[in-house]
Amino acid sequence: MAQSSTYVLDVTAQIIGSQPPEIIAEEHNCCIVLYRKHQARRIVKKFRLRRVNHTEARASLESAALGWRTVENHPNVNRLIGLAYWRDDPLPSIVTWYMGPTLMEYLRMTPTNEVHKFAMLFGVADALAFMHGHNPPILHTNVKAANIVVDNAGNALLTDISIHEAIIQSNADSSVRWRAPERALNTAPLTHHTYTKECDCWSMGMTIYEVMFQRKPYAEIQDDVQVPIWMNQGHLPSLPQGLSKNFKKLLFGCWVVAPQERFRMGSIANYLRLLGDTARS
Repeated sequence: MAQSSTYVLDVTAQIIGSQPPEIIAEEHNCCIVLYRKHQARRIVKKFRLRRVNHTEARASLESAALGWRTVENHPNVNRLIGLAYWRDDPLPSIVTWYMGPTLMEYLRMTPTNEVHKFAMLFGVADALAFMHGHNPPILHTNVKAANIVVDNAGNALLTDISIHEAIIQSNADSSVRWRAPERALNTAPLTHHTYTKECDCWSMGMTIYEVMFQRKPYAEIQDDVQVPIWMNQGHLPSLPQGLSKNFKKLLFGCWVVAPQERFRMGSIANYLRLLGDTARS
């Protein structure tokens, strides 16, 4: 058992003896596997990192898990079960309950009106505001719909808290479309970057765009590598006609280039509540 399991629960034994695992997603740096045991379903995210200092990456993952544990009592944060340590894998896996599909998968399968969308987004923003209110703040570091799951009651739960910064290896980042410009346009090594609450706020704006319009930011640009170039020219995602003044104010408040002038997460949550109330009336 790893030394850090004194602080982060080692749940390897809970996975052993499960039914044959089912791979439900493969990403460039991880494999997401569903394990079933005694009617319980658990999601295990196994990381596949090359050319990386595994000792540092392991410590970063364990630190991220500790931060996640401190905020999982919020109703819109997915519960972390613990970490699984595999004999032949230098990095621990993240283990959570299977709550349901990701938010975009849910929207593709389930007709969802604006009221429900705003309600789900409000829950996510409220969770992030709760995280940012800790001392020191707990930062998500990769806010987007792929890191939000929807439970059986239709509630949105934020997952993979702080994990992205722990395992990202290069500037070739698949999340660049959601990244704040101070991150996406920074050519320094990622180890020299500073992630802030304001970065989460920019990404939340992109997630609002993604969910409400059901298209990824900068969808007209196919190559992720071109997105920072587009951003550097001052371009933002294209908006449909007819948006309300408050909706545009929310999005543009999230997308202020100067981080210190960007909307804070509490303000974002308040706007989402207001927009939901307006859509309901």
